[in-house]
Amino acid sequence: MEFLYTLFGTPLGYIMWACYKAIPIYVLALFAFTLISKVALFPFAIKTHKASIQQLVWKPRMDEIRKKYANNREKQAEEMQKLYTEEGMKMSTGCGASLIQFPILFGVIDVVYKPLTHLFHVPGDVINALATQLNVTGLDREIRIVNMIQSAPEKYLGTLGAGEANLIREIQGLDLNFLGINLGEVPTFALNLMLIIPVAAGITTILQTVLSMKMNPMSSQAGGKGIMYVMAVIFVAFTFAVPAGVGLYWCMSNVLAIVQMFVLNKMYPPEATAEKMRKEIAERRKAAKKAKVAIKTADGKVIEKDVKQSELDKIRIARARELEAKLYEDADETPQQASTPKTKKK
Repeated sequence: MEFLYTLFGTPLGYIMWACYKAIPIYVLALFAFTLISKVALFPFAIKTHKASIQQLVWKPRMDEIRKKYANNREKQAEEMQKLYTEEGMKMSTGCGASLIQFPILFGVIDVVYKPLTHLFHVPGDVINALATQLNVTGLDREIRIVNMIQSAPEKYLGTLGAGEANLIREIQGLDLNFLGINLGEVPTFALNLMLIIPVAAGITTILQTVLSMKMNPMSSQAGGKGIMYVMAVIFVAFTFAVPAGVGLYWCMSNVLAIVQMFVLNKMYPPEATAEKMRKEIAERRKAAKKAKVAIKTADGKVIEKDVKQSELDKIRIARARELEAKLYEDADETPQQASTPKTKKK
């Protein structure tokens, strides 16, 4: 698991470093980091929003397929896949934005646990030497080292390498507290200020879910309400296993997600967008039934004419016959005669 934290934490750590350099207040830098991640994922959010609307548009057809082939799962899957292919539907689009949140969460965990690595770019060998010297282990070892340096900075002179005086000043300036909550500590079930983070995570997650159902009726009709509430419970439990900074990130992310919903509903109103999709489907089907062909009139002019698919098929067959006849026009034989083997006269 630590490998995953490092894998996703390394690139995200540079974003957090840039935010902290621009705004040297930890909680504000964390908010800027959260805002950047939301902006970066906004194109995925648009696709998810449109995919949910598309699901409602095609729901009657999908329900019809499920009902017709209720006793034949294989045929049902085949017809569903045919529908997706014909209409250019991508079922994975709707969950893409949700799935990408997990790598970001892994990265945030690493960023919060490793301030020396990500905020101050202390070399790994120096951190390992300090951890050995101070006998600290575990994922939170860098936070514990930071606390020790802040409590007695003079003890660590000569142990942090080049530029250590400046580094110690930067570490002393790092404040992981927010409203009396140490964002580097993991919340517990004890009655203290730390409980605010899990409670806030639960409230904002449920609020986001409720507003999503209210603002986008497609979500409730898609039957995902139960799953969303289950996810809310899971994330509340998750906040008791990670530093409070990760829980605060999740709360901020939920608040920004709510703002994002208002923006998306303004840009792509569900009902209006659904109606537009239906019209596009109708026009596409109408166009598929007709085609333009060039026809030569009696006076030699060439005009374009809309024909139905059945008429187009007849024209193609007639044209194929004309080409076949032309192929043999120089020979004094029919196509059937040309294809019949000849015998030599003795």
